[in-house]
Amino acid sequence: MGRSASDAIVFRKMKIVVLIVSFMFCFAQCDGKANIAQNSLVKLETTVSPTPKPSPGFPQSREKKMDKETLAERVEPLDATVSQVIRAENSQIQDMATPFLRDGIIYKVSKFAPTRPIIIFVGVVENDYTALIGGDAEKYFEFVKKAKVALDNDELRKAYILNFLEVTKSGSKRLQILESVADIKMRPNLNESQKKEFDEFQEKYKSVIKPLKKSEEGIYKVFAVKKQDLVRIDLTIKQDGIIEKQETVLESDILIPYSL
Repeated sequence: MGRSASDAIVFRKMKIVVLIVSFMFCFAQCDGKANIAQNSLVKLETTVSPTPKPSPGFPQSREKKMDKETLAERVEPLDATVSQVIRAENSQIQDMATPFLRDGIIYKVSKFAPTRPIIIFVGVVENDYTALIGGDAEKYFEFVKKAKVALDNDELRKAYILNFLEVTKSGSKRLQILESVADIKMRPNLNESQKKEFDEFQEKYKSVIKPLKKSEEGIYKVFAVKKQDLVRIDLTIKQDGIIEKQETVLESDILIPYSL
């Protein structure tokens, strides 16, 4: 009987040891699987990128951008002199941001001449359309019709209006779009009376001049310095994309520099 009791005790101890070893083996195996799963999740998180946010407007790379020589060749049948300006060694060419266009590119060509800078705007759509659109509202609207203007939100409409104003302004004459009266800088070397006059002018318009904004009537209002005058430009975008413009001179011959 004593031996049987002793054997039973030994058997129970061995059983407990086996259970402990089995538990530890299972724990180690489960922990290893958990680590593998965690490492796999980390790897997945580092290789999967978040969904990119859609950018406003349309991609600006739908058409292959041109170098100076290619653009000059396309312009030559329209105006040989302008073509020479584009080819000039000291001319610079840049494609303008036009998120409101589905197709087409507007190129801005700049060349510094002895008397004044020369600015040229060329509208290009694919291989079959090239137009000189600088200072010519009719040609500008013909171009944007070919390029398929799309004005789905207010930001695109604002970009369209500002582009229209820049491209169709008259030659190299000043048209400075304003966001506040602080954008208007005083002419140097004014006398005390003139300085006082300029201060009064700024005080008068500091609550009037605002960034481009759409009114309740659907009219976009732009404040600008045109030549030597402060003007307000009221612009309405029609359903066909044509922009109607009306200018009001608020102050004439303001005390600003005579050139930019």
